[in-house]
Amino acid sequence: MINFAAEISGQPFACDATFADIGSTDAAVRGTDFPLYVSGVEMIAADGTRSPVTLAESAFQHAGTALLDFEDGSTACANGTAPLNTGVVPPFLTAQRLI
Repeated sequence: MINFAAEISGQPFACDATFADIGSTDAAVRGTDFPLYVSGVEMIAADGTRSPVTLAESAFQHAGTALLDFEDGSTACANGTAPLNTGVVPPFLTAQRLI
């Protein structure tokens, strides 16, 4: 699995946290959900060579796009959903091989 981390202004995302000085108005924001889609994933070697990553089809990945979801729907994240998905899985790292 290629893992991702959710951050806001360099701080780990948490639904019970307030993040200050966001955007051009320096607003304070509080998260209630943190999903995002990624596509066009590439691995970049030390020499700058890029290798595209093909994503395995799954409940969170389809047609080269993956849904990342960084909250579990509990407590302050009640706006979200229970399933978490914080990474993408290429076909050579399928769930069967990770176990």
